[in-house]
Amino acid sequence: MTQMINDRNAWIGFAVLLLLVAALGVRSRTTAAHVLQVEVQHGTSTVNTQNDPHDLLVIARRDSMLDNASTLRRNPFRRNRVVEPVKPVVQREKAPVQDMDEGPRLLTLLYDDVGPCVQIRVEGERSGWLHVGETFQGWNVDEIAEGTVGISRRGRQLVLK
Repeated sequence: MTQMINDRNAWIGFAVLLLLVAALGVRSRTTAAHVLQVEVQHGTSTVNTQNDPHDLLVIARRDSMLDNASTLRRNPFRRNRVVEPVKPVVQREKAPVQDMDEGPRLLTLLYDDVGPCVQIRVEGERSGWLHVGETFQGWNVDEIAEGTVGISRRGRQLVLK
């Protein structure tokens, strides 16, 4: 007996569901017909549909009018290709090369509390790693501080930064 009651309730629920789907379908159909209606207030058609049995011209015109009326939105599924104008390449005049014989230049400074070392360039030649007290082409490394190097040669003292 309970089995029959449960089956009866299931069939009643299924029938109600079908009636609901049918009612929503009819409502959607009438709403779509009302929205797609192409008559002006006076009853004249805005598009000639004599050779268009499926009203495709009407739908195409309505869609084009909607596209023209709506604001432009970014389509997340389409890559926007922004073309920027090509900037002309400006040839810069090269600065004249200065003589490297002006004096020593600091190339690399590795500073720590244990064994700081430095590389310098003198007359176009690069030194190896120099520590305090070592000499390269007559220049003696007197002091290596955190951001500077003190070197000397024949009484002339320089601080390289």
